[in-house]
Amino acid sequence: MAILVPRKIRKRNFLNMEAIPSHVQKVIGDKIEGGNISLMYVDEVKGIEFDRVFVVPRKMSKNEKYIAYTRALSNLIIVVDEDQRRPK
Repeated sequence: MAILVPRKIRKRNFLNMEAIPSHVQKVIGDKIEGGNISLMYVDEVKGIEFDRVFVVPRKMSKNEKYIAYTRALSNLIIVVDEDQRRPK
């Protein structure tokens, strides 16, 4: 399982968000390891696929979105925040 973010978002800042429960934060790592959730930048996962992928598309270019969205083998979950859901 992987969480993919663009380079424009710092991984540590993302992990410190209150929206992610502390018990989930404990199993998130920077590397691809069995049993852990990998928090990775989009450019780090070219050519790698995961069963389940969570994508945080905020600040991603179209190319980054394409790469991120095509990394999922079974489940793709696109995570949007409140600002992105509201019509302007």
